[in-house]
Amino acid sequence: EEVTHRVETLKQLLMDEFPIAMQVFDSNGMLVQANAAWGKMWDVNPEGVIGKYNILQDSQIETAGMKPALVKIFNGEQIELGEVVFGPAKSDMPGQVRWVRPYAYNIENDGDQSRHVVLLSVDLTKQKHGELVQQILLDISQSAAIADDLASLVNSVRQHLGRIIDTTNFYIALYDEASDCYSFPSYFDQFDSVDTSKEYLPNSLTDRVRRTRKSMIYAHESCEDLAPGEVLVEYGSHSACWLGAPLKTKEGVMGVLAIQSYDNVSAYTEQDLQLVDSIVGTIAIALERKQAEEMQRNLNEKLKRAERMESLGLLAGGVAHDLNNILVPLVASPDLMLQKLPADSPLRNDLLQIKQSAENAATIISDLLTMARRGNCEKVPLQLNDIIRTYRNSTGHKTLLEKFRYSSINYRLDDALLNILGSESHISKLVMNLIINAIHSLHAPGNIWIRTRNEHIAQRLMLFKEIPEGEYVVFEVEDQGAGISPEMLERIFDPFYTTKSMVSGKGTGLGLSIV
Repeated sequence: EEVTHRVETLKQLLMDEFPIAMQVFDSNGMLVQANAAWGKMWDVNPEGVIGKYNILQDSQIETAGMKPALVKIFNGEQIELGEVVFGPAKSDMPGQVRWVRPYAYNIENDGDQSRHVVLLSVDLTKQKHGELVQQILLDISQSAAIADDLASLVNSVRQHLGRIIDTTNFYIALYDEASDCYSFPSYFDQFDSVDTSKEYLPNSLTDRVRRTRKSMIYAHESCEDLAPGEVLVEYGSHSACWLGAPLKTKEGVMGVLAIQSYDNVSAYTEQDLQLVDSIVGTIAIALERKQAEEMQRNLNEKLKRAERMESLGLLAGGVAHDLNNILVPLVASPDLMLQKLPADSPLRNDLLQIKQSAENAATIISDLLTMARRGNCEKVPLQLNDIIRTYRNSTGHKTLLEKFRYSSINYRLDDALLNILGSESHISKLVMNLIINAIHSLHAPGNIWIRTRNEHIAQRLMLFKEIPEGEYVVFEVEDQGAGISPEMLERIFDPFYTTKSMVSGKGTGLGLSIV
C-alpha cells in the first residue's frame, strides 16, 4: 500500500512538474487528470474542470478540425496529429489564436482492462507569432515599395496588422508641427468619419501618445498612466477600448497608430500592446519613406507647373502686343463694312463670323497679357462685391445669359464684406471665368449661386497652396452641373486645359489658370 502511495505521489509530482501541457482522458473522453502546464497554457484551474470537461464535446476541438482524428484515437487507433490552430482562448480576446502541436497516446491498464488517452500539447504560439510578425514586417516593407501613395500604404498596413490583431477600427494620424494638426491618409471606423486633410486634436488620446512618446491602452474611461489632474478629451464616438502607439523616427514622432473597439473593454491586452510596439518602428520607416516620395513628387509637379507658367509668360510678353496690333483692323473693319452693307446682303453672315472669331482671338490675347503680368501686378484695396456687380451689369454677361436662357443666377453678397488687396484686372478675370464656367456647366435648366462672406482661418490650411491663418474673404460659385471628376480636378488650373468643345466657342482662352 505504501509503495502504491509513493507511485501515485511520484506520478502526481511528474504531472505537476512536467513542462509540457498534459491531459489524461478516460475512454469516453472525460478529463480525469491534467497538469499545471496545461492549466497555465489555457488559463484555467485543472481541479475545476476534472470530471466536467469532455474533449469529444468541445466545440473548439470541432472547429479546429481535431474531432474526427480524436474519435479514432479514442476507438483505439494510433494516429499522428498535425499542428492545430485554435481560435481565441477567451471570448473577450478577439483576433488572438493559439498554435498547438498535439501528441496522443492510448494507454491500457492490464489490471482492470481500462483504457486512457494521454494528450500532450506543445504550445507553438510564441514561435508562430514571431514568424508571423517577421512576415508582417517584410510585407509592410514591400508594400512601402509598391504603394502608389500614403493612403494605399496605410490600407496595406491595416490589412497586414489585421492578421494578428483586430483592426476593424483603425487609423494612422500624421502630425504637422507647423499647424499643430493631424492628417489621416486613411481612416477606418464603424461609426465616425474625419476630415482626412487636417484635424486639430488638443488633449486627445492621439495627441497624448505623440507628446509622451509612449504607447497606451485606454479603457473604462480611466488609465493608470494619467498624471494627477490630467484630462483627456474624447473626439467622436465613445471607445470601450483604445490602443495607440507612437510612430517614432530619427527626427521625432511623426504620428500615431491607433485601433479601437466600441463594445469590448478588454479588446486589447498588454500582449497586444507589446506586439504593436514591435511593429510600429517598421511602419514609421515605411510611412516616412512614402511621405518623402510624395513630397518630392509634389515638388516636382510644382516645379513643372512653374516652368510651364514661366514659359507661357515669356511667350505672352513677346507676342501678345504684336498680335493685338494685328487684330485691331480685324475687329474694327467688320463693323465699318456692316454699316455700309444692306440688311439683306449675303456677305453679312460672313462678316459677322469674322468679327466673332476676331473677338475670340482678342479674348485669348487679353488672357495672355494677364498671364504675362501675373506676380508683377500692382495690388490695391478692392471691394469684391463691386467687381461682381460690375460684371453682372456688363454687356458680355447679359449676352451670355441671353444665349443660355435656362441659367438662373442667384446672388447672395455679404453687405459687411471686408476689402481685399489685389489686382483689379486679375480679380475681374477670376469672377468672369468662374461664372462663365458655371453657366457652361448647365446643360438643362438649373441654378447658380454666387456668394461672398468673411471667414477667419484659425489654423494654416494646405489646399491648392498654403493659406496662413488670418481674416479672409470667400467667393463661392456653386452650380447644378455635373461637377468635375477627380482626375480632371488636378488639371483645372493648367493653361489652355479644357474639357469644353472648341467648336462651340466655350473652350477658348486660358480658363481657370487666370485665377
